[in-house]
Amino acid sequence: MREHVLCDITPPDLAARSLPGVEITLENSFEVRHHWCRQTGNNRLADRDIAIAELVRLKEIGGAALVELACGGIKPDPVGLRAASQASGIEIITGSG
Repeated sequence: MREHVLCDITPPDLAARSLPGVEITLENSFEVRHHWCRQTGNNRLADRDIAIAELVRLKEIGGAALVELACGGIKPDPVGLRAASQASGIEIITGSG
């Protein structure tokens, strides 16, 4: 299974602006969903607790391993991946780009 667990796909030019995240509302959900590269704050998978909870659910249904293919341009979090793997019992195999 191939997933992204902890990473940041914010386009570099947008990340350099350090803008606050956009709150997703009914009125802007289409824009956020279909033009994600124009938005800030919704391009990050950074919450280790959520990642661990989701990996635990994977383990509960029989999963044992997951391939995380975030490479350098997607800003992977190898330290966070190790912590999530250890806490959940799911082996995480990372790509190197």
